[in-house]
Amino acid sequence: MSFALEGSDTRGLVDAIADDRLTLPDVVQHLPRFNLSVLPAGRSPASPYEALHSPRLEGLLEEGRLHYAYVVVDTRSSPRPTAGSSRGSWIGSSS
Repeated sequence: MSFALEGSDTRGLVDAIADDRLTLPDVVQHLPRFNLSVLPAGRSPASPYEALHSPRLEGLLEEGRLHYAYVVVDTRSSPRPTAGSSRGSWIGSSS
């Protein structure tokens, strides 16, 4: 299956991390055909490691948990063991 998101210059997660004025509704793209909402990565961060460790990222994930039944985070394997370990705290379940 493939689908097209809006242009590559579209704001996304990295932009929302960098600009606390942006909320999830500002950066999430809705795909009604699939009943799916997608948060694109956005622009490449100057420091991906720092972006992943930003308290803002944790806040955005929490906001996602409040608005969506499921939040799936697709990331590549991290070359740093501590980066993968810190992502483990994001994993949760809803009752």
